[in-house]
Amino acid sequence: MKSIVIAIVGLLLAIPTLAVDIVIDETAVIGGTLAFYSDETCETSVSTFQPEDNIFIKATPDSRHTVFGMTPDNFTITVTNGTGIAEAPRRRSSNIDITPTLMLTATNTTGVFMLSIPKANLLISATFPEKNPLTITADSNSKTYDGQPMTKNSYTNTTLAAGDRIESVTITGSQTIVGESNNVPSAAKIVNGNGNDVTDNYEITYVTGKLKVNPKSVTVKADNKSKEYDKDTITDPELTATVTGAVAGETINYTLSRSSGQNVGDYAITVKAGDNPNYSVSVTGGTFTITKKSVTVKADDKSKEYDNNASTDSKLTAIVSGAVTGDNVNYTLSREAGQTVGEYAITVTAGNNPNYSVTVTGGTFKITPKAVTVKADDKTKEYDNSASTDPQ
Repeated sequence: MKSIVIAIVGLLLAIPTLAVDIVIDETAVIGGTLAFYSDETCETSVSTFQPEDNIFIKATPDSRHTVFGMTPDNFTITVTNGTGIAEAPRRRSSNIDITPTLMLTATNTTGVFMLSIPKANLLISATFPEKNPLTITADSNSKTYDGQPMTKNSYTNTTLAAGDRIESVTITGSQTIVGESNNVPSAAKIVNGNGNDVTDNYEITYVTGKLKVNPKSVTVKADNKSKEYDKDTITDPELTATVTGAVAGETINYTLSRSSGQNVGDYAITVKAGDNPNYSVSVTGGTFTITKKSVTVKADDKSKEYDNNASTDSKLTAIVSGAVTGDNVNYTLSREAGQTVGEYAITVTAGNNPNYSVTVTGGTFKITPKAVTVKADDKTKEYDNSASTDPQ
């Protein structure tokens, strides 16, 4: 770092309005120049001033020490009280410490500072950086997960010296899975208008960007399933689901289960998402339906010989077809009333069978004629030639 020292010599008299000369130590002006003006426009230079005046210091670095922005980060002016100005900068007093106020940036290569002159002799030092400050910031990027690596090879930079340009910057960074990583710039090469490498003229600060991959949204919807009642878990159809939104060729982890039960009815199918670090999974359940099983109840035909006695009716029965082994099908049997010879309908009435759809078929109860024998009694009479005397 180079510095210049400007000595402001004041006549140490008791008269407060005495003009003060500004003396610049030419041997200390290395890397730039300082000049003093009466206002911040830097139109009127100042050679004398009174204590408590405001003066404006214009700092201009030379071509090798070009400074951009003139901020306290890259350029400093310090002001202290000087005792024995003629011997400065060897002896200094620390009882005054003044920081000039940065007023504006007149151009990319000059800065203007305001200083209020106290009633004291001053030493003013200015430090110019030997390299131009340059910040190169790698661009950030983000996307939704798609299974492909994401890179971002662009960047932004602060202002270069006139005619200079960045020929190349190496940017290293890649993000494929959900998460965030750095996008790192390095190894910049800067050339001037003639194509010469002037990278060494810059103090480069590299700022990393961020590469962020966000989870991809997918849905897992359970497929509805059904079966006919059979009271057997082994015959349950396999539970499946439809996945929407996943990257082609990738598997979404989830499990399926249903509410327990084997009776007729609807049972909830539940989807539970597993570990899917690259996805945001939304799940929708389904319904497992057990439908009624079809059975038939057919009344057996019955008959008896006429006897005019209801108690001798044969027991009504029926044949049940289609029921699950071990299950009872509820039904009742009845017949039309009557004890005379003829045919009477046998009716089947289904009872409460929540697991079955019952189809009934009636039968016939037949009363057949009873066989009887009629034998005439032998009769006699003595001849009397009269029909009226025939015995009954």
